[in-house]
Amino acid sequence: MQTYLHRNRSSQVKSFRVKSSRGFTLIEIMITVAIIGILAAVALPAYQNYVLRAGRTEGQAALMDISARLEQFYLGNKTYTTDIAGDLNTNTTTESNRYDIDVQACPAGTIATCYLITATAVNAQAADATCTTLTLNSSDVKGATGTDPDACW
Repeated sequence: MQTYLHRNRSSQVKSFRVKSSRGFTLIEIMITVAIIGILAAVALPAYQNYVLRAGRTEGQAALMDISARLEQFYLGNKTYTTDIAGDLNTNTTTESNRYDIDVQACPAGTIATCYLITATAVNAQAADATCTTLTLNSSDVKGATGTDPDACW
């Protein structure tokens, strides 16, 4: 602590001590914590939404890949297949296990003439209510189910 001398109007000398401040006050810490809380409340949902949208691209890529493999299989066998693990040598789930993939015959045809690939959201991607399933058929028609199917592709 330092001592300062002060002379007032009556020419008397008074001494007083000034404390040097160190650290933060409680109110400064509380304001900082409140600001961090507000930023986290805004940023976390936006980040989670971004992660779900990024997961959708993985499902879309898987559908396109399997579609290409089915077309290659058709060229050699004059029929499509529902056995993607055996005949196409590919997984029935996406790389990060966000979607389960299934191949079926089109509702209006047989597996020999058309297919419908469905990617169903699972695990962490199941929280994506906007796009619960993604579909692609042999006519390259893309579809989806969820609260906003138009936003899925």
